Amino acid sequence: MRRPPLAMVFVGLLVIALGETTGAVMSQLRPQIVRYAQARVVANPQAHGLAGSAEYDTEVTVRAVYSASSTRSRCSSGGATRASRSRSATS
Repeated sequence: MRRPPLAMVFVGLLVIALGETTGAVMSQLRPQIVRYAQARVVANPQAHGLAGSAEYDTEVTVRAVYSASSTRSRCSSGGATRASRSRSATS
């Protein structure tokens, strides 16, 4: 049986290590990521469907911030794809 080139094995290990390290760093930066996501939602209300009602806007903001912060951490750690996340969110 043939084995893959050694360089490709090292590249694969490097990519895995980089993803794990990025996930660890992002978990330490979670409060800053949440604040940034909240600021972006407030700065662009039409894109996020804010309506001007405090109760509704709070719920929409919480969902948008949660999806932004959880998507980033899942993507950095090799989590679910965007399509499978959107299917599971709608069902």
